[in-house]
Formats: sequence, structure tokens, C-alpha cells
Amino acid sequence: MRILFLTARFPWPLLRGDQLRAYHQLRLLAPRPRTTLVSYRDAPVPGEGLATISAFCERIVTVPLGRAAMGLGLARGAFSPLPFQVSLYSHPRMRRMLRELAAGQAFELAHAQLARMAPYVEDLPFTRFVDLVDALSLSTRRRSLQHRGPLRWLTALEARRLLRCERRICASTEGPSVVSNVRTLNVTPRQRDLLVASF
Repeated sequence: MRILFLTARFPWPLLRGDQLRAYHQLRLLAPRPRTTLVSYRDAPVPGEGLATISAFCERIVTVPLGRAAMGLGLARGAFSPLPFQVSLYSHPRMRRMLRELAAGQAFELAHAQLARMAPYVEDLPFTRFVDLVDALSLSTRRRSLQHRGPLRWLTALEARRLLRCERRICASTEGPSVVSNVRTLNVTPRQRDLLVASF
């Protein structure tokens, strides 16, 4: 099986939860499928990181995303129905790279980590899986209640946008997942098997 694995941050060094999660998912996938990792980076990836992650992947592609590009994405997000989380990581360079990869390789599965990367897999012509990790809309709504003034309004707006985005992801992909006790989830047996198989 060939897997296209997308992350917003290169999974090394293991400083943040999303990096740690992607690292272990790639490590566990390594014995079986042939995985192409496509990841944003804000600086050159250290040699140690490339060597470590290369042991799990058939191919690694990094796409530069600096502060200026992220700022432009954030500005576009002000006039978009997309969450700022998604607008921040929306860049034509990534879209071009994924089109080229999908045209040149026979992938069977696309795995996108977090809602911010989900739009990149929505139109791909093979099975699409999004690891939401958690319900970001819910945690953002909770944070909005702790703020006052314009910040409260902005975080509440982001929570509403995230909820719409998460619902669209769940409706348009074959395997969205969250971190939870599987027995407490209201899912079909097939969805439960997909969740269990992804770890």
C-alpha cells in the first residue's frame, strides 16, 4: 500500500504533540506500506531529523512555509469562511506539490493530520483519512469563554468556523479520527475498525 501522509509540521524534533503523534504513526506504519511524507517546514530540517524519519518513509517532501506566507494566509482568512487554523496553512505551493505527487504515484490512501491539512486531501481520487486528534472547535469555544472584548468575539468566530469545517471533514472523508476511548464513541463497527487500525 502507498500512503500519502500530510503534516503541518515536520515530525522532528519531538517538541509538540502533533509531531510526536505523527512520528509514532509513521514508525508503526513503516514495516508495511510505502509512505510518502509531505510536510511544511519553517526552516531547513536538521540532518538528524531527516535520517530518523527517512527510516520510516519511502520518500520525504518538505514545503517551505515562512512567517510572511503564514501572515498572508491569516489575512486571507479574515475574508474567508475557513477557520484561521486552515487559512494559516493554505498555500498554492503545497497544492501544486500534491497535484504533482498524485499524478506521478499510485497512492491508495491519503492521511492528513489535523483539520488545517484536511482541505488538501478533499479532492484526491483515492481513500482519504483525516486525523483530527481532538474536537478543536470545542476547545476553541471553551477558550473563547475565558476571554473578554474583541478576543472573545474572534475565538468564538473561530470555534463556529472550526465546527463547520470538522462537520465537512467527517462527511467528506472515509476515516476521520479523534483520540478517545473507542467504547464511548457512537460509531459503526467499520468506523471503529478504521479508528483502531490507524494506531
